[in-house]
Amino acid sequence: MEKELFELLMPQVPVARMKAVTWGEVGDRIYVMRWVMMLAQYRSLLKGWKVGDLPSVVDRIPEMTKKIRDPKGVLLAREQRAERVRDFVAGALALALVRRGWKLHTTPGEMFLCQGEARLAPKAVVDGIASNAQERFGWAEKARALGIEEIPLVSELAASAGR
Repeated sequence: MEKELFELLMPQVPVARMKAVTWGEVGDRIYVMRWVMMLAQYRSLLKGWKVGDLPSVVDRIPEMTKKIRDPKGVLLAREQRAERVRDFVAGALALALVRRGWKLHTTPGEMFLCQGEARLAPKAVVDGIASNAQERFGWAEKARALGIEEIPLVSELAASAGR
């Protein structure tokens, strides 16, 4: 049924060549691949920043929106561009943690990372820092408590993955 729906909604897409992916595979096969590709393109925007620096990175989102291209065939409005950059920053955070052993969990409508008892939803973290002063000012302490504050948002692995 899903293939028939795709064929109806997107007749230009070669649906017959699409491969089914389980929710358990979405993290590694879809999200991680997308994060690696974005970092390969825009790593210079986050180079030198660490997980503990997220509030300062979020402050730079308006500047970063000018440097990230619109998706092919789409002209984004200002807020859509800012949302795209927030997604990029959240993806960089997630990839940095995955590379440090955090486990990625995906279900329909939900994506989060776990290590031991700790659980983080990167998009919620970035959005919270952007919109909530309490989360913004509490981030450094939370990152320190989780032992993640010194993790670079862009690793050399991310650089080599894009080559």
